[in-house]
Amino acid sequence: MLSQSSCGYSLGLILFVLLRGAAPACAEPGEEAVLSSGTAAARLYLVETHRASGGEIIALRLAWLPQDIAALCLGKDYKHCGNLDQCVVWGQNNDGCARAGLAKEKIPRRKPGARPPRLLAELITEKERLHELVRRWGLKPGREGVDRVAALSRSRAVSARVLWEEWTNGMNFRIKELSK
Repeated sequence: MLSQSSCGYSLGLILFVLLRGAAPACAEPGEEAVLSSGTAAARLYLVETHRASGGEIIALRLAWLPQDIAALCLGKDYKHCGNLDQCVVWGQNNDGCARAGLAKEKIPRRKPGARPPRLLAELITEKERLHELVRRWGLKPGREGVDRVAALSRSRAVSARVLWEEWTNGMNFRIKELSK
């Protein structure tokens, strides 16, 4: 098999281009590169509130849930939702299934190419967006530290357009715009 060195063409790269329709960004060994990206409509759920020593909210962690598990995650905490996602991705005989307490018949199947392909969470620190979400959800200053949401809910969710990026080491998203 041909190898890819100094971003030269390899059999793997040629197959990637034929299957995906585009060449990934070039990366040296040990570096990260964007393989693909795009925009998508997303429903983002509040997972954590981060507060500074004065109680001021300095960051929010939002989760983007795959559609097949979103309804099953409502009313559950983020950890339970992560176990459920692991169960869907790795199959019914995984430890995540037992931890999620799911009967085998309730486990949905993930569609190939679904966005997001896995449960994703991002820390939002951009001041303008942060203040808009704090105001929208009526969040108040509190004790210093991280407060985890006990149950994901529609009342602490927001519709948004996101830019997702699939990297050589995983996937992430950034908010492009929040819906009114």
